[in-house]
Amino acid sequence: MGGCAKEDSASADGLRDVGPSLTVTADGQLLARKQPLAQVPVGQWFHVEARCALGREVSGSYDLAVKLRKGEVKKFPGLPCGHKEFNQLRRFGFMSNANGPATCYADNVKLTTAK
Repeated sequence: MGGCAKEDSASADGLRDVGPSLTVTADGQLLARKQPLAQVPVGQWFHVEARCALGREVSGSYDLAVKLRKGEVKKFPGLPCGHKEFNQLRRFGFMSNANGPATCYADNVKLTTAK
């Protein structure tokens, strides 16, 4: 049995899954590299914000904030990337890792740079 959604990233040299990686399981468990973080509502919207330093500022980790529908915000600082030297984002995507039919929705996705 798989989950509904998995976020995947790749580096400049084509290595997959080296940056932040999040999975939402079929029962609403939010995981970061198989580490359970929070229970998110199944069938309801929730907001995810990840901040990851790249380039010369690389730290090998990222900060995550999850805002649930009732306004509760759960923060997870310093989550490890897949590779400690992840420093350039070349691909960002979503996929289903379910073994059968699944429906997932993503809305208002933004990738920005910040100083």
